Order: sequence, then structure tokens, then C-alpha cells
Amino acid sequence: IKIGQSELIGIYSRNRQEFYLADLACILYGITSVPLYDTLGIDNLSYCLEHSNITTCICSLSNAKTLLSLKNVANLKNLILCD
Repeated sequence: IKIGQSELIGIYSRNRQEFYLADLACILYGITSVPLYDTLGIDNLSYCLEHSNITTCICSLSNAKTLLSLKNVANLKNLILCD
């Protein structure tokens, strides 16, 4: 995570307290959050990861399993689990 630069962080979770806290933390540090939704589907999720160039994603355990099952995770290097 490059604090102070134009960094993007993905948030892949259902609505829960950690989702809002992560988004608030991104706002406070000037980081743009990229929301990823369950309804996107596998193909669109891969597309979003590839074109947003996010390296870090905050997610729930079930969504982490989905991310790890993708064939192409692009530049994704870090997963921060909320569970």
C-alpha cells in the first residue's frame, strides 16, 4: 500500500461493519476504494481486478475463496480478511 499516492484498494464483502470501517479508513488516508460485489459474477470480477490494478483487497473469508479460485487475479498480492 502506497500511502499518499493514488492507490486503489478493493473491498469485496457483503454489507457489514468491517466494510464501512475499511471504506472510512480509505477516505481518511486518501485511498480510493473499489467496491466488488457478489453479483458481479466470476468473469466480471476478473475484469474489474485486471482493469483497476488493485494490489490489496479487503474481503470476507468466503469471498477470499472466490478470489483464490480465479484463473487471473491480475496484480492482486494482498488479502486482508475481515473474519
